[in-house]
Amino acid sequence: MQLNTFLIILEYTREKFNNALFGCNLDIRIGELSAFKVVDLESMFASSRFKPPTAEVSLEEKLRSNPYYPFSVVRRKEIEFSVRYRTLYVAIAGFLVSIVMLIAWITGNLLSNAFFVLPMVIMVVSLAAIWNYKDTRYYTLFPREKMYAFSHNRTVHVRGPYYNIYIRLRMEVRSGSKPYYHLVLNGYEIDTRRISGSSTNLEKLRRLGQKIAGNLNINYFDHANTSKHHVIRHFRTDKAVFTFRDK
Repeated sequence: MQLNTFLIILEYTREKFNNALFGCNLDIRIGELSAFKVVDLESMFASSRFKPPTAEVSLEEKLRSNPYYPFSVVRRKEIEFSVRYRTLYVAIAGFLVSIVMLIAWITGNLLSNAFFVLPMVIMVVSLAAIWNYKDTRYYTLFPREKMYAFSHNRTVHVRGPYYNIYIRLRMEVRSGSKPYYHLVLNGYEIDTRRISGSSTNLEKLRRLGQKIAGNLNINYFDHANTSKHHVIRHFRTDKAVFTFRDK
């Protein structure tokens, strides 16, 4: 009874409100408003879908915030960046898993099981990887001397002139798709370091690679060994390079 009374009062109020304000059927107004809201919400969600930035856009943002990317200015006269490989953490996880497996095998009296060799192999491989990747790699440029250094935990592995370090554009081989490209920092006796994501926009990534090399004052090489897009700023000038044997 109370519910019916409430519905009657609500209907009466709706009609009065409709006649006073709109002069037309309120149901039509509400229907139009609902349809508008549905369309508006759909367009809003469609426009707000997250789209990850492309490799070239992400690289441009990094260059705007740091012109020396991937390096940073240290000790006023040098620019440097450091890297610790993710492989180290994978190797540590593998080593821990191998220990757990060994404990399970020993406590379960499964030493005669043929699979007992598996945790031993994982342990040996993990220890070798931990030893190889335990050191932090440091890449350092000395602009005044035009020299670079590559170090393992501050122990210099190699030090050489600018013509032996460079930015290079690399092409990725992917079947059934457009060629993808990315940028790397590479040089003589240093670990190759990828400094960009993958992109099909060759021209844009090429210009960004040339810009990075220009900011760092080092050479740039395109993905092809012979290319008009190479930017060579530093050459070897010793006699060995310009000595030719007579045929």
